[in-house]
Amino acid sequence: VKYPSHIAAGVQYRPQNEFRPLVYFETEMHTFSEVSDDLNDVLEFRAGAEQQIVPGTPARFGLVYSTSPTDKDRASALFTAGIGFVLRNMHADFGLEFGEMNYASDDLFPQSLYGETNREERDRVETAVFRGMISLGWEL
Repeated sequence: VKYPSHIAAGVQYRPQNEFRPLVYFETEMHTFSEVSDDLNDVLEFRAGAEQQIVPGTPARFGLVYSTSPTDKDRASALFTAGIGFVLRNMHADFGLEFGEMNYASDDLFPQSLYGETNREERDRVETAVFRGMISLGWEL
């Protein structure tokens, strides 16, 4: 069994004062092409910031860009935002992620079906992405 290499690098600025923003930049490379000729290498880039609104309530936002191992034309660009709460032993995080995914797809309605000449074999598709996430935790 052969596994892809995973190369990651990142920088984080974490000030000592809790009310200054935390800022980070990360990039990752996964070499799936070493595993199979049918797969592509994946590049992921993430950047974000976190700011304490009041003690125990951080607000976060960021950007995520990633490519796909199965389709060299597929990429997604997302904006993320969230807020967290710490109430004694309970931790709660609420997040949103929205953006778009771009990829090429086989033409669903080729012109040859209507007696014409096909202009392109693959169509460019842009899909909107929206996700909501909730995370709850309790420390014993």
